[in-house]
Amino acid sequence: LKAEVDGGGHRWHAQPLVGFRPIGYMDSVFREKNGTPRQGNVSRTSRGRVKVLFGNVPEQTMEGLIEYSHVWVLWLFHDNGNRSVRPLVHPPRLDGAKQGVFATRTPHRPNAIGLSLCKLDVIDGDEVHLSSVDIIHGTPILDIKPFLQGFDEPGTDAVRMPWWIKDSPVGTLDVSFSDESARQLEELKGSFVHFRSVEEARATIVDVLKWDPRSVHMRKKLDLSSASGKSYVFAVDTVDVFANFEPDGGVVVAQVVPVYSKLQSEARETAPQGDAP
Repeated sequence: LKAEVDGGGHRWHAQPLVGFRPIGYMDSVFREKNGTPRQGNVSRTSRGRVKVLFGNVPEQTMEGLIEYSHVWVLWLFHDNGNRSVRPLVHPPRLDGAKQGVFATRTPHRPNAIGLSLCKLDVIDGDEVHLSSVDIIHGTPILDIKPFLQGFDEPGTDAVRMPWWIKDSPVGTLDVSFSDESARQLEELKGSFVHFRSVEEARATIVDVLKWDPRSVHMRKKLDLSSASGKSYVFAVDTVDVFANFEPDGGVVVAQVVPVYSKLQSEARETAPQGDAP
């Protein structure tokens, strides 16, 4: 993990560094950043689990936790890939306009800490099983805290949000499956690790796509329609999803294939051939 980022100014860089040790790592249905929901409640069928590493007997740290329905999960944006943090950012829901970094939930923050509200499904030994997950596979988990209804939520009269959250210029999209992708998803259900059914897989794919996971740049600059021959690709559980964003505002899931299979096939096709025996 990067201990330092650029763009903070001299007062920021003069502050001492503080460190944390992960209590575990997320085993998630989302294998990479591409296609991961920006908020957990976007997809309530998205699943993950954390194997707790703290304590000689980790199970003791979770005694009483199952009495809660939801938990706060604190974690690190470990896969940002960008050491520069800007004071103004482009939230996807603002479609190109800027906001201050602290007025958004951008992953590119001075301290790359994520906060997710997840549903607590099961505790199995030293593993915490969650749903409504928006955290990618392998993410370091810093802490798990119970959600307290009545304490963690303000009264409705006290809530204030900007217009672009309540009435975003980027609306939701209609998602459909081609006959081929529906058949492929059915055929691949035996490979699922996190999904419990084809219906759950389908629901998660729809939830990801209807909220338009594309970046502002991708939305404005790249043609990902079926006519272009290009697709938006993301991995979920054990499959790769190929989707086309059509000019009419709809999204069509064109193909569902075993995860990374096309990438591996392309690598085999382009790999240099060895000498014949």
